[in-house]
Amino acid sequence: MAVVTRDTRLVGEQRHLVAERLARWGVGSGSSADAVLIVSELLSNAMLYGQSNEIGVSVSSSPRETRIEVDDRTPGTWPARACTTDEDENGRGLLLVKALSDAWGIGRNGALVWCTVATDGAP
Repeated sequence: MAVVTRDTRLVGEQRHLVAERLARWGVGSGSSADAVLIVSELLSNAMLYGQSNEIGVSVSSSPRETRIEVDDRTPGTWPARACTTDEDENGRGLLLVKALSDAWGIGRNGALVWCTVATDGAP
């Protein structure tokens, strides 16, 4: 698991690193785009709501799926879905994760969020 410093400017950098890694592994563009967006959402949430200065990010891929884990290292801070209106600009991150992933969940006392995305093209 890579460790990222809690700095929102690093979200874009992590998106590019994940996209490059998935391309090297031969993951198709559809799966890769979904995975990159999910990493961005989960990492942004960890930076906004976590309390640790370090956030763990892990992306792995197999012929069947790409697995993403983001660990904000702040036990007891369970992710919650926000009640949003049509005018709200924020609060839909977990809805996107749910919509784009095949499965997702929360582990480690709420500090880690994981998901899987079906892989089109396989390493």
